[in-house]
Order: sequence, then C-alpha cells, then structure tokens
Amino acid sequence: MNLKMAVNMKIILCFSWLVALTTTVKGYTSCGEIQNAKENRSSGLYNIEIGGKDVPVSCNLTSQPAVTVILVDDVVKVPKPGSHGSPKSFLHNVNYGALSADDIRAFIEERESCKQYVSYKCSNATLFGNKQSSLSSWTSVNDSPKEYWANCSFSDKTCQCDQGKSMSEEDAGYLTKKKDLPVKALQIGGLSSGSNVSVMIGDIVCYGDSQKGAFTFEDRNAFVSLNVSSMKELKFKLKLLNSDKNNTIASIRINEKDLKIRLNGKSELFVDVTKFSKLDEEWHSIVLSVEGPTIYAAVDGVRKPIFEITLPVNVGPKLILGSPERCNTFIGCVKDLTVDGQDYTKMITEAKVKEFVKKGCSAKPQEVQCSNPTVQVDPIVDPTVTTNPTASHSASVNSNGHGKNNNTGNDDDDDGGGGNDDSAIIAIVVVFLILLIILIVVFFITWYLKRNKGVYQTHEGSAENIHGDTDNLTLVTKPCDQEPEGDKGKEYYL
Repeated sequence: MNLKMAVNMKIILCFSWLVALTTTVKGYTSCGEIQNAKENRSSGLYNIEIGGKDVPVSCNLTSQPAVTVILVDDVVKVPKPGSHGSPKSFLHNVNYGALSADDIRAFIEERESCKQYVSYKCSNATLFGNKQSSLSSWTSVNDSPKEYWANCSFSDKTCQCDQGKSMSEEDAGYLTKKKDLPVKALQIGGLSSGSNVSVMIGDIVCYGDSQKGAFTFEDRNAFVSLNVSSMKELKFKLKLLNSDKNNTIASIRINEKDLKIRLNGKSELFVDVTKFSKLDEEWHSIVLSVEGPTIYAAVDGVRKPIFEITLPVNVGPKLILGSPERCNTFIGCVKDLTVDGQDYTKMITEAKVKEFVKKGCSAKPQEVQCSNPTVQVDPIVDPTVTTNPTASHSASVNSNGHGKNNNTGNDDDDDGGGGNDDSAIIAIVVVFLILLIILIVVFFITWYLKRNKGVYQTHEGSAENIHGDTDNLTLVTKPCDQEPEGDKGKEYYL
C-alpha cells in the first residue's frame, strides 16, 4: 500500500513540475514577443497562440532574436513485408497534433527564418534511389512534391541511403527552405522484403519577425534616399519577391566611386563587379565594411574583397535603397538596416525623399508597369553605364507636393550593364519605315501596270493587213470631218 502511494506521489509531483514548467502567456504569438515584453522570463516551455489555439512551444529567450520551437515528434516505421516496392507507394500524412499544416504555415510566414528537422534511417533500402525517376518524395505545404532531403537530394545523388551499402545508414538534418515548410506528407517506395526504414519528422525551429523593421519596395520605381556622413559597416537583410530582372538594391558613394549592390536577370547578386551567389525568396544578410583601404562585402557569411581605396575614406552624402533611375529597382523587402550600428528603421519611415516604399514585408506584389515618380532626387550614377540624365526621377513639385513628371528609363542588360531600349526602338522604327517604302513602291508599280494594261497600237492601212485574231479588237475612230490633216486613213485599235 505504501509503495502504491509513493508511486502516486511521484506521478503527482511530475505532473505539478510539468505544469509549473509550462507557462501560459496570454496574447503572445511567438517567443520573440515574450522576449520583447521584457518581463525577465527565463527560457523554457510556454503556451503561445498559433492558429487560434494554445500550443506548448520551447522558447530560447537568451538568444537574439528569440527562438521558438514548435514541438513535433512524428516517427514513421514503414511496415513489412516489402509491399512498397513501387515508387512512392507508401503514403503517410504528418501528424502535428492539434495544429494543422496550414496553422503552422501561417506561423512560419510571419517569421524571418524557419527550419524543420527530419531523419531517414535505412537498412537494405534507398531514399530517392539511383534510377531516372525518384522512388520517394515528400509533399510541401503547398502540395508540391519535393525530391530533396536534409543535406542531400535526388539530383545530386549524395544521400547516404542511396550509396548501395547493406549496413544501416541515416540521412538527417534540417530542411531550410522556409517556403516549403512544414512537411505535409511522405511518399516512400522502392523497398524489398529485407528493407528497414524509419522516418522522423521533427521540431520546427523559427526565429525573428519578418515584419519588424521591414520595408517593401513594391514598384520598380521604388527608392528611399537616406543621409549618411560616414560608414564603417553597413548591414541589412534582403528578401526578393521578384528576381527575374536586372535591378538595383542599394548604392552609396565612397571616395567619388559609386558602389552599387545589384541583381542580374538570373537572381545573381553583384557588389560592384564582384559576383556572389544566386538568391532565392528567403531572407539573406548583406554586410559592407570598410577596413583600412579595402572595401569588403559579405553575403550570408561569404566574405569577399570588393576594391581598394585611398585613405582617408569619404562616404556619402546619400545612401539610396532601390534606385532613382526609373524602372530599375528590385521588388522585395529590406529589414534591420544599420549603419555603424545605428538603427535606420525610423529614418526610412520619416524619409522625405521616398517613392513606393511601404512599411512591413508584404506578400509578392502583382507585377505592374512602371509608374511615374513624383519626387526629385539626384541619382547616383552607375560607373559601368553611360546614363541619360533624363533617366532619373525628375519632377517640378509645387507647394502641395504634386508635380508634372518628365521621365524616361531603361533596364539593365543581363549582367547589369547599360540599357538598350532606345536603340531597340530606333531599330524598330527604321525597319518599319523601310517596309512602308517597299509597300508604297509595290503599290505604285501595281497601279501603273493596271492603268496601262493593253498598250495602244496603231496600224497604217486597212484592217485586212492586221495579222492575228481581230474579232476582239475595237475600232475607235473620229468622224471624218474631225480628223486632223495627216491622220486620215489611220485606224486605231485597242
């Protein structure tokens, strides 16, 4: 009896410990909000609101920014015997408990970065296989089949379980493409009777707020001009919403040289003429730094020297996000902009020289034609481009802030060079004029031939001397008394 009471007491104590550990924080939707409340809370388990439901999550409140971990533990063991030899024949919908995949997706979209842990353990089995088509896949939240896994993929054939070894292997790690998360379902195939496969879909780890300190550049005319007097370090985060064109992201003048951060039409990032990696629609960190006579750039931690300058360093007077050149700005979001550690969020909000820049990071905007800018700004000229002065934003602004605009513009070439739109238009006009001239000549020749069809013929003498068929000829004469002297005796035939 005493033993039973002791066991019950342990259960009660464990339950009480769990209740004490898991703290319900009303009104908060992420660990970041709890951290920002500055209530001196410690890291641990908290209940927050996701999809209208109170959900237990793990909060790391000591990191900057705070980390929110949605607890998931869905372990799948593919049943025997080997009835799943066909590609993708075993199906499993991931279990997220009280949350739906859409609930989690809404939470992920509000975060700056998220990743999900996955593990695939195999023995005498493959993951994707080495055939022409994949034997397995997983379904993203938007119902798209995916053939990559943590640290490997079907295309690069680097998964441990696809190396043809008979021993037990494991492919484990994080799926980091936020737009595909969470994992919605699994499709596994290519198994035999001797195969052993265990799959775990694990925790979702998120941090940051995609809206805090963020601004959307929603038009290809968008830009903001900011005052800067010095710069040892420029930092910001970038998220592309449309990356299929040549666009400018930012530009600043250093020692009379205009340093530009830009994209080419292949989503490849360039700082000046130095090429960095191809960017996707996730958040990416960009850092420019001045160290002695050398300018460095780092994109997602990959650091490269850009160019050398002579000392002393003179920076400014303007840092421009986007581009004052018409139709030349990237479509996307910028957040957490700092210059030498100073937060520029408020400066962007209050900037007077600004076009088509909206607070917060919006969803992908609908592609629209470039509209006419309404403010005036001195452009920073791309040193690699011969720029037409009329290509920049210009306006005559009256006291009400309205003005008459006179704008032309161009797009960069594939590698960010000067635009060729004017040359293309001139070529089209020339070809059109040549075709028009040819058409006029053909029309005139055709008209002339029709007008003179059936040449006038004359013959001296009587009709009997005319050779050929005369039945279809018409005799045209004048009365004898009207015939002029010398024409008598002539006959005219058509």
